[in-house]
Amino acid sequence: MSTSRIDKNGPQLGPTPAEGSKAQSVKGTPVQQGQATKGAQNKASAALKEGTFDVEISSKGKERAQSMQKAFDIAKNTPDVREERVKQLKEQIDNGTYQIDSGNIADGMLREAIKEQLAENPE
Repeated sequence: MSTSRIDKNGPQLGPTPAEGSKAQSVKGTPVQQGQATKGAQNKASAALKEGTFDVEISSKGKERAQSMQKAFDIAKNTPDVREERVKQLKEQIDNGTYQIDSGNIADGMLREAIKEQLAENPE
């Protein structure tokens, strides 16, 4: 696990803390969990006001961030309109060969209704 510093210039990687250590750091001052001293609390408050924090990001968190970035990039680079599909549909309509599948429409409507119901009542 690595330590990242987040300040006004963005995140910056730092040294890896000792494995198994439960110590946290605010501006380089170690604080044992549950045993924060008044001085450490003051330094934590100062760091909060200053906008500089030491943050540890797990490898799973980094993997998730990379996955989310990849998904965002794919979505950003995917066109809003699938030109080839629109062309195919226009040709089918012009030729009189376009057929509506009422079963697919009903399935889609039911899927959306179920999603909405689950979103409203997640229990």
